[in-house]
Amino acid sequence: MALKYIYIGGYGRSGSTLIDLIFNDNNIFSMGEFLALSTRIRAGDTCTCGLKFDSCKVWKDILFDGSFDLDRYVIKQKWADSLLCFLTGSKENALLEKQILKRISKFSDVVSDSSKTTFYGVNRPFHLLKNNNVDLRFIHLIRNPKDVMLSNYLGDNKKLEKGISKSKCLTIFRTAVNWNLANLFAYMFGVIYPKRYMKLHYENLVKNPQKYLSVISDFIGEPLSLRDNIIINNINHMVDGNRLRHVSNIKISSNLQEKKYLFRIHFWDMLMTKLIYWKLKR
Repeated sequence: MALKYIYIGGYGRSGSTLIDLIFNDNNIFSMGEFLALSTRIRAGDTCTCGLKFDSCKVWKDILFDGSFDLDRYVIKQKWADSLLCFLTGSKENALLEKQILKRISKFSDVVSDSSKTTFYGVNRPFHLLKNNNVDLRFIHLIRNPKDVMLSNYLGDNKKLEKGISKSKCLTIFRTAVNWNLANLFAYMFGVIYPKRYMKLHYENLVKNPQKYLSVISDFIGEPLSLRDNIIINNINHMVDGNRLRHVSNIKISSNLQEKKYLFRIHFWDMLMTKLIYWKLKR
């Protein structure tokens, strides 16, 4: 039986962690930004459960039993799914990927991966379908570019988790270019594999959670529900994602869109944003 693999594509800061948490509350193994696994292991970071990956009860059994070439996988993983390997791919990584997905399938029949389709994840959904026995469902998550820029404007997620709020140089330009490219590659996947693709706007989800949970449920073929639109999130084993993954009892509403931070953005930055970004048809 093929592993059902729910892949969330598009650009970062678009609400993928929220969807991961919804899946987690509905007994789907939410891996978070699985593409960051090698980086997190190298950095000695922890799983979202709070334990190191080699101590986490889930990832310990999947990765650290001594029979998997984890060191080689850590070296190869990130570049194999990148834009540089979009046309050629990586045969060595494909073999390692098959091994790790086989191990994950013993833990769960349904998983979600929110690695998106940015530079390092451009090739990932294509790579997964080509080289693995997976039933892939691709959710193209789109968020209003102004809100994405606003979220990036606040600073890097890792630094924000440590209480450091500082945006990078050329934030608006970088976000504009990467937002367009990430959504372009997500659209490409939909053109090539239309039956495996659905488009979802973040704004629609937070304004009408029950309606769009039903839409997602029909697409992935798995039951989804939330009582009073609240995500419990007692514990999860996400590799990486937004700092929201550490929060419990999350009320889904349009207040999650961070509009309270609008005062931080200068007029010229907002004007440049409107001039640079594409507008996707709703």
